[in-house]
Amino acid sequence: PGDVLLLHTDGLEELKNDVKDRFGTERAAGILAAHASMDVRMILGALVLEAEQFGGAAAERPEDVTVVCVKAKEAR
Repeated sequence: PGDVLLLHTDGLEELKNDVKDRFGTERAAGILAAHASMDVRMILGALVLEAEQFGGAAAERPEDVTVVCVKAKEAR
């Protein structure tokens, strides 16, 4: 219980900001670690917000981005 699985396409990692820095897996992992105690909607919301803020309005998006988050619950 509490384990979180985050699956994403490489479009998330390859998202670039205005100085051509990449979003990267480390940034995504940090967001996941910081929000792992929250429900999946909050985790995904934090990830999307961070990606949008990182990329800005002029973000270079060579690919689409898909993210799936699953969190294990206790058995009933």
